[in-house]
Amino acid sequence: GRVWAIEYDVSSLDTDPDPFTVIKNDWQWLVNEAEILDDPRYLHENGKPVLFIWGFSVNGRDFTLAQANEIVDWFGTQNLHLIGGVPSKWENMTDWHGHYQRYDQLLGWMSKSQSELNSERQLLESWGMKLLPHAWPGFSWSNLKKQPGDQQYTARRRGSFYWERLWESINSGADQIFLGMFDEYDEGTAIMPMSDNPPQPHTAWGQYIDNAGREPFWWLRLSGYANELLDGARPIDSNEPSESQVHDRIYAGPDATLFPGSNLAGDRLS
Repeated sequence: GRVWAIEYDVSSLDTDPDPFTVIKNDWQWLVNEAEILDDPRYLHENGKPVLFIWGFSVNGRDFTLAQANEIVDWFGTQNLHLIGGVPSKWENMTDWHGHYQRYDQLLGWMSKSQSELNSERQLLESWGMKLLPHAWPGFSWSNLKKQPGDQQYTARRRGSFYWERLWESINSGADQIFLGMFDEYDEGTAIMPMSDNPPQPHTAWGQYIDNAGREPFWWLRLSGYANELLDGARPIDSNEPSESQVHDRIYAGPDATLFPGSNLAGDRLS
């Protein structure tokens, strides 16, 4: 039952002399040669294939407004449902409001509060657009930026931080949530299982994050619980659920850990 869609992160595209041609050629190859839109599992919204473009107007991505508009305007002629990924507090970036209105839906990265989500939704609805809230389980740049463990760090609090982000998204009235990210270990935002027995860092910087005493699938289980709230399968409740309230994982067999040796064939790996 899984679906998928393309997301372009334009973070390094600004260094190319012709960003428009690069991203246009890539999309045309994906559609015409790889035939991605012929896949019945490609995600659609209101009958249109979904395309997510993240990074225009985000600090450190040096695109002019004209460059960003040229790219999004071209995609706007391709019969797509366009989602724009923008920074927190995007509503204060009034010079970019005309650009934001070129999308069908907007994702504000790491919105900071319930009131911020509510005001974002009201502004987008006045433009005839939808809000796509972002929920994340915690954050760390300790490893990516080679910093001590207590810098740029948002603790997971055994899932409570994630639940608060999920609940604020639901309480804003949105009918969809962007969970970011599934596997981004380098920023400490992964919701997929992690080891509870990581090695100690061999440097003065960095730290490993584990499951904080929760079973490894807890963040995925919370995601499923939030989805049931969105779908109306559960009564709306702001209280963080207990483990007994959340469905156990039904998509995995017994846990197993394999440490491949030098003879991979002997371990049934190729």
